[in-house]
Amino acid sequence: MPDFTPIAVGVLLAAVFAAIVGDATGCIRCEQHYLGVELEMALIADKIAAYEAEHGVRPKALDELTFTEGVVPRDYWRRDFLYDGDRLTSLGRDGEPGGIGEDADVTLAL
Repeated sequence: MPDFTPIAVGVLLAAVFAAIVGDATGCIRCEQHYLGVELEMALIADKIAAYEAEHGVRPKALDELTFTEGVVPRDYWRRDFLYDGDRLTSLGRDGEPGGIGEDADVTLAL
């Protein structure tokens, strides 16, 4: 079983809480999708933190990280996460910035 950092645990707990409570639109299905997205983002954030601890800087791109499967994980909708060094973003179901429900963006500040 992998060790989870406080970042991963915090994101996971927030996602579980959101899945239980649901969002303002009552979209429990949406919350289930976002639970997976947020968990993937937390795991990527852990990899970024480990890279930064080893190299003294954050990676310039996610493909500089080493993942068990050999490829950078994608979001629930099979799109690449956006990474700018300070945050990870999934553009939701529609793949466009903004949106509500399943189309809403999910961003994790690093």
